[in-house]
Amino acid sequence: MLISLKDVREIISDITSKLKGVAEEAYVFGSIVEGGAIIGESDLDLLIIPGSREVDYFSLLEGVIEKLLDLGIVLHIHIADNATYIHLLKSIKNDAIKIV
Repeated sequence: MLISLKDVREIISDITSKLKGVAEEAYVFGSIVEGGAIIGESDLDLLIIPGSREVDYFSLLEGVIEKLLDLGIVLHIHIADNATYIHLLKSIKNDAIKIV
């Protein structure tokens, strides 16, 4: 069964609320944005460009992670704090949805 961006809109809104003022930028990308996510197989890709203070993003997003797992979706958090992830940001920026 496919899951769309519309199906997780409220959860993405929760992510945005939690990351505002904490992350410099954040993007949702991958199969959910592209419209081909499969429950139980796909994940929600989240790229975070951290702000100036150190944050445990897994703890911050714990409730969101649980909501996604209830839907059969894993949250895959990418923290863009080195050159590897900066390259990822450049490659996904055209297709990603900026949420922060």
